[in-house]
Amino acid sequence: MPVYVLGDELVFPPVDGAEDGLVAVGGDLSTERLLLAYKSGLFPWYEEG
Repeated sequence: MPVYVLGDELVFPPVDGAEDGLVAVGGDLSTERLLLAYKSGLFPWYEEG
Protein backbone atom coordinates (compact mmCIF):
# COMPACT_ATOMS: atom_id res chain seq x y z
CA MET A 1 0.00 0.00 0.00
CA PRO A 2 1.54 3.35 -0.99
CA VAL A 3 1.50 5.97 1.76
CA TYR A 4 1.44 9.66 0.88
CA VAL A 5 3.66 11.83 3.12
CA LEU A 6 2.31 15.34 3.68
CA GLY A 7 4.69 18.24 3.22
CA ASP A 8 4.30 21.98 3.73
CA GLU A 9 1.82 22.39 0.86
CA LEU A 10 -1.85 22.30 1.93
CA VAL A 11 -3.08 19.43 -0.24
CA PHE A 12 -4.32 15.91 0.38
CA PRO A 13 -4.14 12.94 -2.00
CA PRO A 14 -7.32 11.43 -3.45
CA VAL A 15 -9.12 9.25 -0.90
CA ASP A 16 -10.11 6.55 -3.41
CA GLY A 17 -6.61 5.05 -3.24
CA ALA A 18 -6.59 4.76 0.55
CA GLU A 19 -6.67 1.25 1.95
CA ASP A 20 -8.16 0.79 5.41
CA GLY A 21 -8.83 4.54 5.61
CA LEU A 22 -5.18 5.66 5.74
CA VAL A 23 -4.86 8.58 3.32
CA ALA A 24 -1.57 10.17 4.38
CA VAL A 25 0.94 10.61 7.20
CA GLY A 26 2.80 13.63 8.50
CA GLY A 27 1.88 17.27 8.25
CA ASP A 28 0.93 19.64 11.00
CA LEU A 29 -2.34 20.27 12.80
CA SER A 30 -2.64 23.91 11.80
CA THR A 31 -6.08 25.46 11.58
CA GLU A 32 -5.78 25.72 7.80
CA ARG A 33 -4.84 22.05 7.38
CA LEU A 34 -7.59 20.86 9.74
CA LEU A 35 -10.26 22.90 7.95
CA LEU A 36 -9.11 21.56 4.57
CA ALA A 37 -9.12 18.01 5.92
CA TYR A 38 -12.65 18.32 7.29
CA LYS A 39 -13.88 19.92 4.04
CA SER A 40 -12.32 16.98 2.17
CA GLY A 41 -14.10 14.44 4.37
CA LEU A 42 -10.94 13.52 6.27
CA PHE A 43 -10.49 13.20 10.01
CA PRO A 44 -6.88 13.81 11.10
CA TRP A 45 -5.62 11.50 13.81
CA TYR A 46 -2.70 12.52 16.02
CA GLU A 47 -0.38 10.11 17.78
CA GLU A 48 2.82 10.98 19.62
CA GLY A 49 5.95 9.22 18.56
